[in-house]
Amino acid sequence: MKMDNIKDLQEELFCLKFELETLSEHLVKDNLERMLPNFSRSIIEYTHKERYKLITDIVENKEVIDIACGTGYGSFYLAQHGNVKNITGYDLSSDTIRYASHRYKHPNLSYKQGDAEKLEVDNKVDVIVSYETIEHLPNYKAFLEAINKNRKR
Repeated sequence: MKMDNIKDLQEELFCLKFELETLSEHLVKDNLERMLPNFSRSIIEYTHKERYKLITDIVENKEVIDIACGTGYGSFYLAQHGNVKNITGYDLSSDTIRYASHRYKHPNLSYKQGDAEKLEVDNKVDVIVSYETIEHLPNYKAFLEAINKNRKR
């Protein structure tokens, strides 16, 4: 077996484990906000998808970051349907970024691990997307300052 095939198999196994853990968390705690298609409650999936659909016109031909991108579904949606120059999804969880990087690939899309309160991007961006983030942060002011610092004027 080639090394690329082995790496793909390892990533696929990681993703399956991630999905099973997410599903068990959902079933046990009944409090899952993370969007995972076919694993999340239908209302979570619907509202998540609709939010990203609403901004496809706004992100067109723009450089975009998606803070707290979670599993990457929304970032991927914008890369596919929003006609973005490029989009980078950021999330605090390295496992979630690993999952997104394997499940949701697109030529104009990348993922990075990053803390929303301390976010620093290589180049300032046109649009910053962040859904259901601020209520989870201990220091929302630092988050708002990071957003302000990383956007083009």
